[in-house]
Amino acid sequence: MVKKNCFGLLFLCAMVTLLIAPAVAQDFAEHGSGGTLDETWVYLEGGFNYQDDIIVSASSAAPDGDEYILEFYDRDQSFVGIAAISSTPELWLDLALAGWVYAYDTPQNGANVQTGLMFRMDPSSSTLYGRVFLNFADPAGEVKIQTYTGAWDTRTFDIPDASATKGWHHLRIVVGGINHDLVTVILDGNEVVTEEQMPALSAGQPLEASGTIGLQVLHYNPSSTVPCFFDAIKVNDPSAVGEWREY
Repeated sequence: MVKKNCFGLLFLCAMVTLLIAPAVAQDFAEHGSGGTLDETWVYLEGGFNYQDDIIVSASSAAPDGDEYILEFYDRDQSFVGIAAISSTPELWLDLALAGWVYAYDTPQNGANVQTGLMFRMDPSSSTLYGRVFLNFADPAGEVKIQTYTGAWDTRTFDIPDASATKGWHHLRIVVGGINHDLVTVILDGNEVVTEEQMPALSAGQPLEASGTIGLQVLHYNPSSTVPCFFDAIKVNDPSAVGEWREY
């Protein structure tokens, strides 16, 4: 009887803990499984010049092996510069974001095409975001971390030439630290940036409350419709980064 009472008390305590525990953002994964989007993606408010739809295309070369990849680029030539799309609003301060990104190592149709992931953004604005770009057409800085809050804070990093090749690359971004402003970048399993401090991410700054994730493409040629590809995008708490050993 004592054992039963103890078990019941433990069960009750566990249930109460679950009920009063603070809500946390849910894990996010987008593979384009079966040819359709797994998650919901939204346009940025006020960013009509930067919009396009994310679609799923069949590809036998899909990095995650499911034969589908994500396409996001300027199909209708409606923008010059940046195109962006956001996930459904789940707010993250600290996160571990990973995905496969297709990178070009030379200009395409006259455009230096940069592709990457936005690790913190505000879907209610087209001018608040933090991002990591693969910029392989520029040998002086193949990896770029940027925040934008009306002014740019840009950090560029050179990487070994062996990594700067056309094709699929696995990009992992970890954001953490006491002030949530330290950015680590792992490219193809190599840590190429370690805890780079980005002040715009810290407490009291404009990006503090902007915590959704997204995709972004950059080029400056209005006649260019270079396809940009992504696959197997995942985001969760930084403590779960070890779960991605399959990559």
